[in-house]
Amino acid sequence: MRSLTYDGYADAHPEGAALVKAIVDISAIEIEYKCFQVIKKAMSKIFILNSLLLLSQIPNPEAKFLDLKNKLEKKGFQVIIALPPKRGAYGLLREADKKIWINPVVFELHIGTQTLIHETVHAAQVCAGKGKIKTLGLDIQPSNYARPFFRHYTDVKRQDLEKEAYAVQTQPNSFELGTSKE
Repeated sequence: MRSLTYDGYADAHPEGAALVKAIVDISAIEIEYKCFQVIKKAMSKIFILNSLLLLSQIPNPEAKFLDLKNKLEKKGFQVIIALPPKRGAYGLLREADKKIWINPVVFELHIGTQTLIHETVHAAQVCAGKGKIKTLGLDIQPSNYARPFFRHYTDVKRQDLEKEAYAVQTQPNSFELGTSKE
């Protein structure tokens, strides 16, 4: 019995070989399309899973942060969780329109509440100055590690304002101090 190869068959029956080749090509295209559909479906699932993973990593502000944010908003301040207009700032209060920006990175650094406490002191300074920021005259001192953060200001008034904010922010009872003069 003689073995028949495709080449031998194609030589003997060119029309039949062309038909077989066309069927094989069509089958290959169908297989490629089905593979593409499977890959597309898998990639969609991977995209959804990655999206959910990223969403789950968005830090949630802690309860004290939300409580303080709500108290500030009741006093007419707008707390915005977004990059502050001043580059590199973790928090910023613009006294003219009572807007407070909180940089989202503070939640990843786990200093969201401390940052808002700092800005709350500035809000209290605006309230004490009836719209113009002024020191509160607090009888507490900031911790030694906080000194470099306000000492770099060359304007003495700004340095005093920041000193008060850091003084409250660095106290063990900073949340209570920040909310004591509602």
